[in-house]
Amino acid sequence: MAALSAIRFNPVLKEFYQRLKAKGKPFKVIIVAVMRKMLVILNAMLAHKQAWQMPEPKPQVIPVQASAALPMPVA
Repeated sequence: MAALSAIRFNPVLKEFYQRLKAKGKPFKVIIVAVMRKMLVILNAMLAHKQAWQMPEPKPQVIPVQASAALPMPVA
């Protein structure tokens, strides 16, 4: 159940889930991978005695199409 909540509300695990889904992995395989990733993260947090820190959001890059570019002024 924790893995299901994590893929909905945790941006790190949500991105991981979406990446595996895009590769065509079965749902149960993805959930087990998310569970394992959660355990690895939690184990590292305990080992280093650190609380969860939300990573900085990645800037979104929006590709510009050639046809959408502004026209050059004619002099």
